[in-house]
Amino acid sequence: MGCEELKKQSKNQLAKRIRFASKTTANVIITTHVKTQMKKRKVSASMLYECLRLGQVIREPEENIKLGTLECRMERYCAGCNCTVIVALDDTNPNLICVTVWV
Repeated sequence: MGCEELKKQSKNQLAKRIRFASKTTANVIITTHVKTQMKKRKVSASMLYECLRLGQVIREPEENIKLGTLECRMERYCAGCNCTVIVALDDTNPNLICVTVWV
């Protein structure tokens, strides 16, 4: 695990990678925490996927040193509210790990 190559990419490049990977739902790992937050915050699966597939990385990504990942905040206005999904990326893993979600 690591994110040295990812840290060199721009926010637009990272967003493009997330959008491309999320086109295949098998590439999106939704953790138990995310499922709980989706239910609690009334975020549907379609809202989560729309945010990943059409959203933007507005804020600077942050490195999670403990896990060796780069966490990106994808944002998108959908279903009448601002939806945000934090996604963890890894240089060696093409999957997207959803860390949390909120509206």
